[in-house]
Amino acid sequence: MKEKILIIGGDSTMAKFLIPQLNKENFEFVLTTRSRKKVSKSKIFLDLTKIDKFVVPKKTNSAIVLAGIDGHEKCKKNYNYSYLINSICVPNLIKKLIIKKVFVCFVNTSAIFSKTSNLPKENSQHYPSQGYGMQKSIAEKKIINFAKKGNKLNMLSILRVTKNVHTFTKIFNSWIKNINKRKKFSALKDLFFAPISYYDTAKLLLKIIKKKQSGIMHLSGEKDISYYNFAKRLLIYNNFNPNLAIPSNSYEEKKILINSNQFTALCMKKTSKKLKIKPVKILKIIKLISSEIN
Repeated sequence: MKEKILIIGGDSTMAKFLIPQLNKENFEFVLTTRSRKKVSKSKIFLDLTKIDKFVVPKKTNSAIVLAGIDGHEKCKKNYNYSYLINSICVPNLIKKLIIKKVFVCFVNTSAIFSKTSNLPKENSQHYPSQGYGMQKSIAEKKIINFAKKGNKLNMLSILRVTKNVHTFTKIFNSWIKNINKRKKFSALKDLFFAPISYYDTAKLLLKIIKKKQSGIMHLSGEKDISYYNFAKRLLIYNNFNPNLAIPSNSYEEKKILINSNQFTALCMKKTSKKLKIKPVKILKIIKLISSEIN
């Protein structure tokens, strides 16, 4: 039977990178949208607060769940609503899909390990420190518990990812403009990340769907790096004076870091063995960002 994939969260940035991959491999797919104005032949309306009214498209074999309220800031500003969506509605939707015998891949975040001091493994205990991470942790646990009770773990895949970036990512977009004008710019030395790209995530998601690979998997940058050190490496790679990047601290710029942990990377040992992939090299991300530098 031909694979038909349902993309929950069709308006997301991740979906925009998935679509070309799906088309390239001739997958049949349907996207969901939260806007009735965007409904089309390939996009169906979904109100996450009214899961009981959602009709799963016929012949759907698999689903990739990207929907939710993303980011620490959004969840902090409207905690009650983001909790409703992330910790109640999304798990209920995934339960509905699994009951309908749809293989589900739920994309989750490394923020469920905010308090860790080393690389969390696929089976490590969650240690979220903020609202966003806590909400996503609750969602994951609910989904796993449901699948366990119903003996449906073979129908569930969870992919935890570190920071997806691209040239349009706000901080990099700003840097690129300054670098192209040969202007100095500040970069935080007390904020860390383990960058991956949307391309990497899209390719891995399709691999998981094709293999129907159940279980918990990780996709991570090779290691954590401060934004300042990343900026210096970016400048050096492009043959610019690394002093264009000015080191700054969050307190100097009056920024409150919601996640100031120096460890955001994930251990990929089990994932690498299962899916024959490796952590994303920092150099690969530097090359990606460099594509917009003149």
